[in-house]
Amino acid sequence: MTTAEPGTPSGARRSDIQGLRAVAATLIVAFHAGALVPGGFFAVDIFFVISGFVITAMLLREHATTGSISLRRFYLRRVRRLFPSLALVVAVTMMLSILLLSPFSWGPLAPSGLASLFAVSNVYFAVATDGYFQTASDAVPLLHTWSLSVEEQFYLVFPTVVLLILARGRRRSLLVWAVAIVTVLSFVLCVVLTLAPLPGALSSQAPRLAFYSPMTRAWEFGAGALAALALTSRAVRPSRWAEAVGWAGVLTLAVAFVVVDEASFPGWSAALPVAATVLLLVSGSLASPAGTLIGRALSVRPMTWLGDRSYTWYLWHWPMIVAAHQWWPQSRAAEVLAGVGALGVAAVVYRWFERPIHDGTFVRPARTRPLMLAIVGGAVACCVVAGAASATSLGDDHLREQRQVVSQQHLDQVRGCDGGLVAGQGVPDRCRWDVEGSRGRLLLVGDSHAGHYSEAFVDAAADLGYSADVVTFPSCPFALGESADAACTSFVRDNVRALAAPDDPYDLVVVSTAAINSVRDPDLTSSAPATAGRWRRELETTLRPVAARTRVVTVVDNVQFPRLMTCLRRSVLSTDPAPGCLRPGEIDVSLHDASATAQQTAMDAIGGHALDPTVALCGARAACRPVDDDGVPIFRDVSHITVDESHRLSGVWSKRLAEVLATPRVAG
Repeated sequence: MTTAEPGTPSGARRSDIQGLRAVAATLIVAFHAGALVPGGFFAVDIFFVISGFVITAMLLREHATTGSISLRRFYLRRVRRLFPSLALVVAVTMMLSILLLSPFSWGPLAPSGLASLFAVSNVYFAVATDGYFQTASDAVPLLHTWSLSVEEQFYLVFPTVVLLILARGRRRSLLVWAVAIVTVLSFVLCVVLTLAPLPGALSSQAPRLAFYSPMTRAWEFGAGALAALALTSRAVRPSRWAEAVGWAGVLTLAVAFVVVDEASFPGWSAALPVAATVLLLVSGSLASPAGTLIGRALSVRPMTWLGDRSYTWYLWHWPMIVAAHQWWPQSRAAEVLAGVGALGVAAVVYRWFERPIHDGTFVRPARTRPLMLAIVGGAVACCVVAGAASATSLGDDHLREQRQVVSQQHLDQVRGCDGGLVAGQGVPDRCRWDVEGSRGRLLLVGDSHAGHYSEAFVDAAADLGYSADVVTFPSCPFALGESADAACTSFVRDNVRALAAPDDPYDLVVVSTAAINSVRDPDLTSSAPATAGRWRRELETTLRPVAARTRVVTVVDNVQFPRLMTCLRRSVLSTDPAPGCLRPGEIDVSLHDASATAQQTAMDAIGGHALDPTVALCGARAACRPVDDDGVPIFRDVSHITVDESHRLSGVWSKRLAEVLATPRVAG
């Protein structure tokens, strides 16, 4: 920013704010590169608070100087500042992704690119993904643009609100109250959608809305805006408290790294990085001309240099990390180097493309509109080309067949049964498969690892003469205590309660969940005995009341293939899979064995049963392959089988379920 900010003389800019931007950019790049910064994802919240603070101060000063606010001038500045680099990144990402990324990751390219250009990528990712932290993000190079869309939506609305409220000499206090009320309501909505157990399908949608919606992020901009309003309401004098306020901000930020986790975010925990940012901004405003120790550290030339390029670095870092991950999937160093290399690209783009356009040295301000249309039009054209490449598979019939097999959705997704429904009488007709003259009713419940067996389960139930119900909730392990997510906990608890009730209608309940993910040790690589033991106890405790009323079957989790997309086809430039990657590694086999042992032990303890599809899938777990002999995929992603493979397994399921149904049902 080149405008004055609170606490500075008119016309000056706050170099400490640029340093704070540098900190935020570094945190989020390090987080995305896996460089041991677990809470780096909340750096986006730092950017939101800074934007609220700076934009509010700029608008207030313009109104105080001219008596009005020029929306045309404001939006023109925003367009010149944001859209050229964004359009360039989208265009380059579209073209290079077709060449360098696996064809199995092409699907989201065009829609995400267009959504980014039209400032609605947060809406797209809220609808098209399972959530920011659950998304297979190594295949979505523009996922990070969601935050830019939220910020652009703020720019679209807030200046108009300020102008309307301050028009005709209305008092500034009215603006303060309006911002304060919106901030509080937004924060409450954010907490409710993140943490509160909500009914029905809303329970699965709420976390995505909390993360991506501008309504649940408005309070972060509002916090910055309120700070600016407070500091510009009267002349700010240097305060001896400036140093203490700054250190309070640093301490709050440090606490955020310890307290904030992905499951409860944004929720109340987002208040920590937001409060830390407000404190640091206020500290800089209260400081004497000599500044505070923290302010001086943020204002050194390397920090301000990086802060000036933080937006451009943010734009380039994620597409480059995605490319590094797909080409060198087991190399953390490659991702870190990609993140650092993105800064080099950003520096060049900033110097020779972004800054000249923003300053008007590349083209006269009067020619801005044709230039913006040309830049955005070129990016849109690149999105169309990427979409055409994805739709046609570049004329490769074998590739088209592979992509069609992988892209098919399972029954629970097609029918909308994956929204956290509750078993029993609450199951809608779309999630019920009734057979004429039914001998009873069976249930499949769990996460997406239940969903990918939907076809096998429904086919087997019909073969045995039983009706079938399916209720799933992606990324929600079916064991109480395993997830800190409120919606997931509610899904498991409500279903266990329904299945343990005296009027439980099911002759048999099949539980399938991503058990392998639950037996990993904290470094997410190998299995630890303590972790596997905890998972066994949680599974046993969760299913014991269900097993006391009906037959319970748990499905042994399948082997995973962490590098599957690269295995199927690395890129159009390199059609051969990486050597050895069509076999599960030793770690993957050990995780499978640990989860299988834990599940079987839990079932033995409660009188349940296990269904192990490993032999049917693989012959032997160590010989498992994600493709058949003709190169047709058996797995549709890292850990989920294809629809065709699920149908093929129906005979195995039918045989095993028949054996369990032949055992006496527990008297309720």
